[in-house]
Formats: sequence, structure tokens, C-alpha cells
Amino acid sequence: MCCGMTKPKKGPGGRPSTFSFDVVDRICEQLADGMSLRAICRADDMPSKATVFKWLREQPGFSDQYARAMEARADSHVDDITEIADRTDLDANDKRVRIDARKWVASKLKPKRYGDKALIGSDPDNPLPATSTVDVVALAKALRDKKSTPGT
Repeated sequence: MCCGMTKPKKGPGGRPSTFSFDVVDRICEQLADGMSLRAICRADDMPSKATVFKWLREQPGFSDQYARAMEARADSHVDDITEIADRTDLDANDKRVRIDARKWVASKLKPKRYGDKALIGSDPDNPLPATSTVDVVALAKALRDKKSTPGT
């Protein structure tokens, strides 16, 4: 548990709507294992998505724990990619779609690690190729001089 979370309150049976450390831990464990929040909240013993979003706004400790679980979820999706690629019961197109979906989600959940890298400037480990500068004015003058020289 993280600091800043309030103690759970006892409530009636049914879907939990009162903040609970146990429920939060289960949500975050399942998120980190690759499940979506939608799938987690389908279970009868879990709160609705609206309740989870309310807890995220109201419980700073939960929002930190949730953020870490979502980052771990990206790693879980990347782990799934090799397993999907090695499956023999799927056709190639099905594998491609499943792998592409997981790559895309991982790139959004953890962009620094799995996102596309755009090189704007020079990177010391991968420098941009050397370029030469051209004096356009001198080049234009040289071309004019060449045209004005008879016999060329």
C-alpha cells in the first residue's frame, strides 16, 4: 500500500464501490499481468470502471500504483509477442494482427521504451552523416562566369 490512501469502509454485498486496499492490489496485479481494466471490471467481485476512475481521482496512492501497473502491463504485452509468434495454432495473419496490437499498446503505455524514436538532432551513439556546405552565391557566380566564357 502507498501513503495517502484512506482506510477501506465496510459495505453491503455486491460490486465493491467503497475503496479497498485488497481490491486495488488485485486490480493492479491483473493490469500488470496484461489484462485491460474493462476485462477486470467485468468480474462480479470487482468495482465498475467508473468507480475505479473515481478512486484514481480521489486516492493519490492508488493513482501512483495504477500508473506503475500500467507500465508493467506494457512489458507484459511485449512478453506476449514472442509467445504469439511461436504459436502453431494461429495463421500468419492472425499472429500479425495480435502482435501489432500489442506492439501499439506497449508503445503508448511506455513510449520511452517501446515507442518509435524520432531523431531530431545528432545522437552521440548514432551521429547524423556529415554534410558539406555549399556557397550558393559562389556556385551561381561560377556558373555565370562559365556561361559567359566563349568556347564553353
